[in-house]
Amino acid sequence: MIDGRSQDPVAGWLRAWDERDDFSWIDAEAPITDGVLVRRSVVVGPGHLVDRVEWRADRNVTFDLPMHQDGDLVESHWTKGKLTGGSGLEDGFDFISEAETMETGGARQLVLGDHVNGIVAVDGPHEWWRVKAPGPPNSPERKFMLVRARGARGTITSVWSWTGRVLVYDVDGDSLELSVTGEQRMKHRLANDEWHVETAEGNRIVLDGKRNVEQSTGSFTEERTVSVKLIPTLRQEASIGDLLTSGNGLRFELGRSQYRRTEASWEEAGSPTATVMIAATTSDLLVEVSVNSAEPNFVAAQPSNALDNENPDTNSDGIQLHLKASGHDDRILVASWLMVPVPDSSQVRVSGRDDAPELPVSASWRRTRGGWQLLARFRRETLGPADAAIALDVIVNEMPSTRERRRGQLVMSATKPEWAYLRGDRQEPGQLIVMTVRNA
Repeated sequence: MIDGRSQDPVAGWLRAWDERDDFSWIDAEAPITDGVLVRRSVVVGPGHLVDRVEWRADRNVTFDLPMHQDGDLVESHWTKGKLTGGSGLEDGFDFISEAETMETGGARQLVLGDHVNGIVAVDGPHEWWRVKAPGPPNSPERKFMLVRARGARGTITSVWSWTGRVLVYDVDGDSLELSVTGEQRMKHRLANDEWHVETAEGNRIVLDGKRNVEQSTGSFTEERTVSVKLIPTLRQEASIGDLLTSGNGLRFELGRSQYRRTEASWEEAGSPTATVMIAATTSDLLVEVSVNSAEPNFVAAQPSNALDNENPDTNSDGIQLHLKASGHDDRILVASWLMVPVPDSSQVRVSGRDDAPELPVSASWRRTRGGWQLLARFRRETLGPADAAIALDVIVNEMPSTRERRRGQLVMSATKPEWAYLRGDRQEPGQLIVMTVRNA
């Protein structure tokens, strides 16, 4: 987490992966928020694991690394405190209790637990926290530990063992020397895009498997080349259903290639489909979604979600709408909404996040012969200059009445089947489709 907020839902890049003899590693990086790049290398060997987390930022940040281990530090002196951070559901700070903290004078700390022991080394100013928070669904609260470090760059290196106590004799930049359960020492060293291991017997193992990041994904600092889609302007006002009936609008058909699954495949889920139509009038931006579902399951409003930390409306048939607009005063606005039709009415329950209050939206819905339709309406004046580009994505949540959690999603911007695990009501900003209104 950066400055008390969860990392952005962005795609990471696989730098390297390899397996040799008794060792394997994976090396990846991601720009987890604006101006902050994180690289993480995990190496598994006989009876132990090395986890190296490195961050680089364009400013001083607070870098939190949770460690889900109910343990204690050797020679610890905990005091009661309040661990502060963001108030979003993903951030989780509002759910913390029994917080204790400890400032450390040394760079290394020995962590002792019931099943796993470790050594954690931090190369800059930091403090330790031990807190209690909700556990997995249908389980009691659990304690875990967190390192809170500060700086424009830094590294947190930890070594963990499930077979005995770990001893780390030296941590020097990208190298460390360790032993497990009192056996002879071995050395680990990161060398650019390789991980070198020297065993106690003198064997040298080089984990490579480098991927060409620039060729496969491009640098995260480079601007993507995108094609801008044109939204037609209607000559008259439109009501719900008019866009699909007339065919006037930017059209997206959602089917197998746009399906995000949890367990069931698209075919196993009954081959769900939907159509999204986007158009504009002189005053409004219109987003019309037509869903082919004979028995939609619109779940009633819930005060909380007993299953996880997500908005309870994620587990209902409904719509997610994600929008990025230039706004005014040179400020980029990013917002998203969950929209769930209210049965026996034309009303839609709408909950927004991020900059949603600055981009007000109205919505209505109706049943159709083969499913249901929803029309969302934005005032164009709130989106910025008339000729400014916007980025938009529409996601259809699918929730059969036989399930407790959402089964899958139809994603307007998707080009191939994906997985929906842990996505909640989030969407990667870079996946939104860029478009602009074509003047009449």
